[in-house]
Amino acid sequence: MNESDEVAALRAKANAGDAEAQFNLGVMYFGGQGVPQDDVEAVSWTRKAADQGYAAAQNTLGNAYFKGRGVPQDAVQAVSWYRQAADQGLADAKSRLGFMYFGGQGVPQDDVQAVEWTRKAAEQGLFRGGRLS
Repeated sequence: MNESDEVAALRAKANAGDAEAQFNLGVMYFGGQGVPQDDVEAVSWTRKAADQGYAAAQNTLGNAYFKGRGVPQDAVQAVSWYRQAADQGLADAKSRLGFMYFGGQGVPQDDVQAVEWTRKAAEQGLFRGGRLS
């Protein structure tokens, strides 16, 4: 299968170290959009962006570890990536971190921390309704 010009251009940017392009390519591999669906390849690209501090990639990598997509399921790793994104202000990561504290997943169960992180996400207009999707 030949890559479209759009995917080839994105891949060139990603290969040149552009974090946003790396993240977008990872998202495309997770969803099989314009490329074959491949969770391992998705994680590889997403991690490159996350390692550069790209908050959306850090959150997505947390999701991969939470769900075990392309990596072994690992709540501790999920929390680590969520925290990095939350510390940069990403509301979704704050909400997910709150969820992890509520359930004691990857961290000791802590209602105070759970409420604090959930409140921070809500202050940014995000309410998840008690579940991660």
